[in-house]
Amino acid sequence: MVAIIRIGQTAHIVLVIDAAVAAAHRHFYASWLLAEPGRGGKGTSLTDAQYLLGHSSIMVTGDTYGHMLPTRGDEAAEYAQAERALLE
Repeated sequence: MVAIIRIGQTAHIVLVIDAAVAAAHRHFYASWLLAEPGRGGKGTSLTDAQYLLGHSSIMVTGDTYGHMLPTRGDEAAEYAQAERALLE
């Protein structure tokens, strides 16, 4: 929805969206930032994501989106595959 608001003598056009839609878009953006490039993401560090999302601390970013970061299990599987390839 687009609305026109007037502040003093100036009219401003603003986009008005539902809070749930805004939250979904923000969550999608954070997911894309943190996902690995091989999985369709940007591979951004948690510190950079904190800045881009405007969080007050790294703890806020980590608590909210930390589950999206690659796990040690992912790395372990990658290392095991690389080791098998070297031993062949």
